[in-house]
Amino acid sequence: MQTMVGSQVPVPVSDETWEYTYYEVEIGNMKREIHTINQAGSEGWELVSTTALALGGHFKDAALTTTLLLLFKRRRQPSR
Repeated sequence: MQTMVGSQVPVPVSDETWEYTYYEVEIGNMKREIHTINQAGSEGWELVSTTALALGGHFKDAALTTTLLLLFKRRRQPSR
């Protein structure tokens, strides 16, 4: 399927949809969690973003980062 931008340039339109999941990984346990991350990759999940999560209160206007949020996506499989 294509759509027109302006009046001259056809731009392909994708019918793909995505599904998303995430993992929270403690920074000190990253080596132990690598198997889970590799398993996600073998299931078609692609890492698209990481975000540091702050836990606890503030210490001189800075929070302590203890966990990473790993966001993954993959193409949604057609329903059977």
